[in-house]
Amino acid sequence: MSKLYSRAGIRVHFAGHMHINDTGSLNPEANEELINIQVPSLAAFPPAYKIMNLKTDHIMEVKTQLLQKVDRFDEFF
Repeated sequence: MSKLYSRAGIRVHFAGHMHINDTGSLNPEANEELINIQVPSLAAFPPAYKIMNLKTDHIMEVKTQLLQKVDRFDEFF
């Protein structure tokens, strides 16, 4: 899928289905680079979410906000 996204011109992909906190890159040296950002979940451990800020058309900043406390967190499990 990453290769198909990259070939279609998609350069950044945010996914949250896996509830993990990770970032990967496909073809970083090529013109078809794809940055894949896995977004954590409030229902995972540790609970977190991401904030993306576009600085320019070609520069973005992504921060992960870890949560120290989530009300009723244990009810997810």
